[in-house]
Amino acid sequence: MMPGNDLPYRYRMLGLVLASAVPLGGLEPAVAEDGEPAATVRLGAVPEDLPAPLFTGPHSRIDATHYLQTLPGLGRLMIVAGREVVLAPDAPEHVDHMMRVAVYTHLSFCNGLLPLHASGLVLGDGVAAFCGDSGAGKSTLAAAFTDAGTELVADDVCHLQEVAGETHVRSLQRELRLWDSSVAGLAWAGRGERPVAAGVDKFRFDDLVPTAAADRLLPLRGIFGLAATAETPGIRIERLSGLAALKLVLGNLYGGWVMGPLGREPAIQAAVLRLVQRVPVHRLHYPRRFDALPAVVVAVRQHLAAAVPAVSEDVPTS
Repeated sequence: MMPGNDLPYRYRMLGLVLASAVPLGGLEPAVAEDGEPAATVRLGAVPEDLPAPLFTGPHSRIDATHYLQTLPGLGRLMIVAGREVVLAPDAPEHVDHMMRVAVYTHLSFCNGLLPLHASGLVLGDGVAAFCGDSGAGKSTLAAAFTDAGTELVADDVCHLQEVAGETHVRSLQRELRLWDSSVAGLAWAGRGERPVAAGVDKFRFDDLVPTAAADRLLPLRGIFGLAATAETPGIRIERLSGLAALKLVLGNLYGGWVMGPLGREPAIQAAVLRLVQRVPVHRLHYPRRFDALPAVVVAVRQHLAAAVPAVSEDVPTS
């Protein structure tokens, strides 16, 4: 019997088939033509430590084949050889959140993709990725783009894959997550929001990406590192090159700290170098105000529609 053939649920994920013992939200069901499972998800006991870890963090342990992580308030998980996922959630409703914050990005690395900490939107004939740390405004800006009729591809993580010498984005999650301040500032209350977790002032908006868009490949046309501050006077799109572009992308790989312990650092750095040589990388400066977001949307659209210059450009906010 093939691994996972005994499990009742099958999903398409990052070009792979994922077999699961429990239902998983936000993924497209797989069909027989998609092939055999490449990874499995089961519930079971997870050890608190590894016998001889190569990396030890506050909540993580890694050796050559095992990735062990404790998610405070959610549970523990272990991934074996990038193929077998074992979850020990504190409560059944935590499964989807555990998969989102830890499992999908790890499987992405293990299967040759780059999980970029970014929201992705369809602009022109491809995807623009807007990256930054947690709290940088990725999801809020993505919401402003969807208000302007732009299709959301991914919120928080864009999984990048090289295909025939071009970098593509694989869509995965069909939801957008916003803090309560952004829900209020964007006037998104009453759009079917649901709390992400009990006691957390963050809300999820489902089905913003059509089912037909799930797990498809779209070419990556630009990367924008967000630099929004209250003091920024206007909108400025700064083209980066060389080491600056490389640092921006490497610094925004989601869970990039696992590269070394997994022995994948040279391969991933080489992939990022190829990426910045073929995809324009920018820094997007704009005022951190809700009323400035429509102008940011217009500025980015105009920038991508034109021939991308090699120097920075300033765009007025009014």
